[in-house]
Amino acid sequence: MFDLLVADDHRIFRQGVVRLLADNPSLRTVAQAGNCEEAVTAARKHRLDLAIVDIDMPGRGGTDLVAHLKGIQIGLRVLVLTMYEEESYVARAMRAGADGYLTKEHAADELLRAIDRVLRGEKYLCANVAERMALGMVSGQQQGLPHAQLSEREFKVFEMLVAGMRGRDIAEAMRLSEKTVSTHKAHLLRKMNVANGTELIRYALKNRLIKE
Repeated sequence: MFDLLVADDHRIFRQGVVRLLADNPSLRTVAQAGNCEEAVTAARKHRLDLAIVDIDMPGRGGTDLVAHLKGIQIGLRVLVLTMYEEESYVARAMRAGADGYLTKEHAADELLRAIDRVLRGEKYLCANVAERMALGMVSGQQQGLPHAQLSEREFKVFEMLVAGMRGRDIAEAMRLSEKTVSTHKAHLLRKMNVANGTELIRYALKNRLIKE
């Protein structure tokens, strides 16, 4: 029997995943989380074999959550289940220690297969993500894009800025000072060669980092 954590801030989707897992007698969901803090608390409370997590949840979020969970429990497998299929998200998640990456669009068809592969110690990328990654590596486009040069924390600030969050809100969500957030913002604007938040949003839309 494998003990699992399911973390997603959309309650209906999360419960759907739990119901799907319940059909497999070898899998047991011992904890659920609706934000990053709850996910970290669950990882500290339960001895988990696998954490299924969205990288877009309230709190520290992003790939920081993947790395944090892996640091709490040695040997914990982490499967990212998210709406984002862009190469930058996949690459950051895998660098942070994710064992698998699956998009929500393909969850119904591939989730149990992904879990099986990850629990056997293998890496898993769903087909559409693997294809995009392969094309990106062949073309070399991903490495050349400005946002690929951002640090993990700068990228998270970038995500929050293009989502319309203000500095004060970002500081609270990331548990940083407003001055630190302002510094990260200045660095990422310089690295991406843009002047303001409007240009950041245009860039994010052009590169499919947010949905129109």
